[in-house]
Amino acid sequence: MACLAASLGRLGHQLHHRRCRGIPLPTRGREIWSYISSHHRHNTQTALNTEELLGKRTLIIGEAGSGKTSLLAQILHSLLTKLGPCSITVIDLAPPRIMDVGGPLTDHMKVDGLHYKRPPNVYAPRLMACNAEELKKYVHSNLEPAKRLFNEFIQNPTPVLAVNDVTIFLHGADAAELLAYVEKASTFIATAYYGAKLSEDFGTGLSASERRKVEELTKHVDIVINLNSSR
Repeated sequence: MACLAASLGRLGHQLHHRRCRGIPLPTRGREIWSYISSHHRHNTQTALNTEELLGKRTLIIGEAGSGKTSLLAQILHSLLTKLGPCSITVIDLAPPRIMDVGGPLTDHMKVDGLHYKRPPNVYAPRLMACNAEELKKYVHSNLEPAKRLFNEFIQNPTPVLAVNDVTIFLHGADAAELLAYVEKASTFIATAYYGAKLSEDFGTGLSASERRKVEELTKHVDIVINLNSSR
């Protein structure tokens, strides 16, 4: 608990400044105003029509507290209207909300009727661990249930697969393994942590590895929405 309290203290100070600089992401019909980068990765402010995500792979990246899950919920609301809930699977790997950080998709929307999958327990390794061994334990404890959910998906796929906080999976697996699961979906949308606030990893190299894997994943998607550009 002492480790978590110390982590929260550091994070709370950082998030206070994030809120002061935050830019809201209002919706206008099926359009979501966001900061989006193309294949060329030039960041521009663009009105995103969520129908344009169909048949594509989309990755939403950003710092802790940047609004990744909220944006995913807005996108799913729009797709639900067009496709109906039976066409969408959600694998929710986000740890429980800690202050203004994280939290499952159910904090932002109702998932009634969706193929909604979530492990019984999800851990925030860098916030909850007191040392390297505990961090590794939390990574492993997250990975095996996540793999089971992905395997359930490939046994019964839907046209759309959405993953909330795919970085929890990437802590213990490679981007290539994730992409093998994604092949079963015609449309893939995921959120991923990409920042510096959660950098304490007790010398395990987890943070650097996570960043490399997210950057590798961006090479294999069609659209990258970078919420860090809005600050």
